[in-house]
Amino acid sequence: MADDWIQWPDNECRRAHPRGGCSLVPNSFRAIVFPSGRGKRPLPDLGDIWPQSRCYRTFEVRADFESGAGDHCCCCEFRQRVRGFTSLNGHDQPFQLPGGPLSRSRYREDGVFDHRGTGRVRFYGHRSDEAEPIDEYLGDVDSDQANGCLYRSRDVVSVPNQRGWHVWLRFEGVIINICTQKITKRIRWEVEFKT
Repeated sequence: MADDWIQWPDNECRRAHPRGGCSLVPNSFRAIVFPSGRGKRPLPDLGDIWPQSRCYRTFEVRADFESGAGDHCCCCEFRQRVRGFTSLNGHDQPFQLPGGPLSRSRYREDGVFDHRGTGRVRFYGHRSDEAEPIDEYLGDVDSDQANGCLYRSRDVVSVPNQRGWHVWLRFEGVIINICTQKITKRIRWEVEFKT
């Protein structure tokens, strides 16, 4: 599988730990998909941008990294990509991801467009982005985007609340070691629902 889609950051952590390890706490890297919902806001931090007339599925991704004995949490970063389709009454509907248009066969890096109208794009798991409740690295108590050993993200897949929608998405989550430029672990999960 070609992993040329990964952009390997050159940052302070990589320069400080060129052979640094990236280890996961056993069984900590997982995606949790929640049941479908309608209407009410799925995540409290979406504020007023969430239209009340949506059908959706939400999921969380969690990963806990080891620290010590040659492992450095700052070497570990998460990446998320997706492929699949959204169709209305049997006709595919175009959907633009920050990494390119959604495709049934080709994975694209997943992220979100800034809802404040800045035109900024945020790809999941990039430590260089500012921490937000939907995508952040945590330390012992608070957010620690640069060095945190816990990664948490929350995502929403939604369509207008009307009959005829079919959504099928296959996600791939990847933990990368930015210090050695190697993949540590890869998981996949699916989100599917019909209205």
